[in-house]
Amino acid sequence: MFQLGEMMINEMYKGDWAISYNKLCKGSHSLSDDTVIADKISSHTGLLSTIFMMDTRVTTNISKADGTKPIGAKASSEIVETVLKQGNEYIGEITVAEKKCIEKYIPLKDKTGQTIGMWAIGFEKKVSVRQIADLRKAISQISILAILVAFGAFLFLSVKFVSDIRNYNVCLSTRVSEESSY
Repeated sequence: MFQLGEMMINEMYKGDWAISYNKLCKGSHSLSDDTVIADKISSHTGLLSTIFMMDTRVTTNISKADGTKPIGAKASSEIVETVLKQGNEYIGEITVAEKKCIEKYIPLKDKTGQTIGMWAIGFEKKVSVRQIADLRKAISQISILAILVAFGAFLFLSVKFVSDIRNYNVCLSTRVSEESSY
């Protein structure tokens, strides 16, 4: 899913990442306060998406309970250390707008290779817990159905096998009776 979001960003906004006039830009387009790409990524993947200029959230599709977006919020020091300072990806559980989320952060680099921001993509934890529970339920139902079908097939084949043995015995005993009468 991450690659799909990245492809969407690169398709919508051509060019390099840059900070221009204190705004995060992709090519000539400023992403600061522009939720179009975050909303589009969400509608195509179902994932949460946030873009940071350095450690500050400039766009997101995450909403607070009152409907506002936490634009301007800062990333945690652990994420800043891993992504911005070390240039590594970070995957972990975080809380955004009172929602527990599992998110992956990647560094955004300008054309010189300097890290100038981050892109986070993830999902709300309670949604994944519900999906896992639904998946377990479906697997259990399919397993029970498979066991019932296997048991039914076993019964059918057992009855058929016993019936064939009886018919073979009857056939043999009839043949033996016919041969002994000669």
